[in-house]
Amino acid sequence: MVAGARCLSCLAVVALSLCSACGGGLPECMAPSSCLARAHTQVSGASLVADQGQLFWLTNDGGVYRMPVMGGDVVELVPPSDGRETCADAIALSSDSIYFARTATIWRVPRTGGAAAQIVGTDTPRECNTAIVVDSGFLYWVSAKAIFSQPLDGGAVATLADVTKQYRPEIRMANGRVYWGVDSLTPFGTSDDLAGNLGVWSVPVSGGPATRIIANDGSRMIAVDGDHIYFGADGGIHAAGVDGGGDQLLLTGGGLWTQKDDRHFYWADQSRSGLEPSIVAATVSSGAITTLIRDGFFDSMTEDDSALYYSRVGSSVGDVIVRLPKPVD
Repeated sequence: MVAGARCLSCLAVVALSLCSACGGGLPECMAPSSCLARAHTQVSGASLVADQGQLFWLTNDGGVYRMPVMGGDVVELVPPSDGRETCADAIALSSDSIYFARTATIWRVPRTGGAAAQIVGTDTPRECNTAIVVDSGFLYWVSAKAIFSQPLDGGAVATLADVTKQYRPEIRMANGRVYWGVDSLTPFGTSDDLAGNLGVWSVPVSGGPATRIIANDGSRMIAVDGDHIYFGADGGIHAAGVDGGGDQLLLTGGGLWTQKDDRHFYWADQSRSGLEPSIVAATVSSGAITTLIRDGFFDSMTEDDSALYYSRVGSSVGDVIVRLPKPVD
């Protein structure tokens, strides 16, 4: 483990290790990490995504940016607004466009840049701190009362499910269904309202009755594949069949911005006793947990096949985006 020092040059992309070359005040690392770019202003929530060798992010003042995942020029795709935007905290991609949240609305801009257009208005508003999802030609988002969908090429907005008084920041898609978790941290109702709602829910993408497929003391969705759903509950990460059957505890742990690939779960850990906040990896097969970097300034995280990317906010070096290679087993 190498003690970090202060990073002096993040105004543009640098290919220097935060641990070995950037100087005091930066985190202790278990793997080489790179300060990719200054983020211009804070990046939070589900506002960072990697795809096809490019990293895209949305800042709290509504600006949208793109750069290569290995470093390079930062391209401003949408200029920031004059002041801080309310709820500029979610971004999603299609093959040719970027979808991003501003206040209660959702906007679209080409990946290559151009004019941004509002596609979701305040009549079907998006709730703050909830993800937006693009899947199979449709856009999905969540309000305080419902889960909505709309074709990417325009068309009528469909209400898929009434989720009044449920807290579901993460929605996931698989097998023609939408999945979400409900836990006790709802801003919309009391504990009595939630008594019959806690657990994992699902509804067809075409709409229909929403079904609670797993009942427990509260869940948050992590990932869905063709055979399983993965969710946080009871202080650990669980897996179950897509119909909710066969619920099993995979490992103890889990935290903010949990990601999954074929070999590992990753999350920002603020709870392990005696340790400062860290980003960790847990092997899917064994549950063994490895600390990748000790850093208490993370505020958004995403991943691709080779690395994790997270926004580092409020530190002595300002708001930057960091690339952290995944462990090689």
